[in-house]
Amino acid sequence: MAEWPQAGGPDGSWTTKERAPHRWSVAENRNILFKTELPETGQSGIAKFGDRLYFTTMEPLRNARSRKDGGNVTGHAADASTGEILWSVDIPAKEESPYAYGFSDSSTPTPVTNGTHVWFTNSSGHIVCCTAWQRCVAPNLGSDDGAAFQQAI
Repeated sequence: MAEWPQAGGPDGSWTTKERAPHRWSVAENRNILFKTELPETGQSGIAKFGDRLYFTTMEPLRNARSRKDGGNVTGHAADASTGEILWSVDIPAKEESPYAYGFSDSSTPTPVTNGTHVWFTNSSGHIVCCTAWQRCVAPNLGSDDGAAFQQAI
């Protein structure tokens, strides 16, 4: 499978030159490589590089009666062959929004990767940069420490 390092694919056109299945079914197990249970609701698009998949999900609700508002998301790295979650990182929100509102929520932005680093964000604007092995840095975007952030990655 080719690299898909950003939401629009390798060149931002949402296309691939590889042959892709036109039909699939979870119920019939047709063209399904793996199934992985994910926490809570929401899921970003998936970025793929090498043997890793990167995506985000919403922070789990405390209980079924919890208010369905939030903004905290969790970034995940998974094995591209098995779906096993290899590591996760919390991405706190600056502002809350409803879970799964209008086909979207705070987990919607697709991560971006160059194979060495992966950048996760949530819709309230918080960014976390991780290496493919989970060393993560979260810049304070409201301060003058941008140079320190750039040196850290």
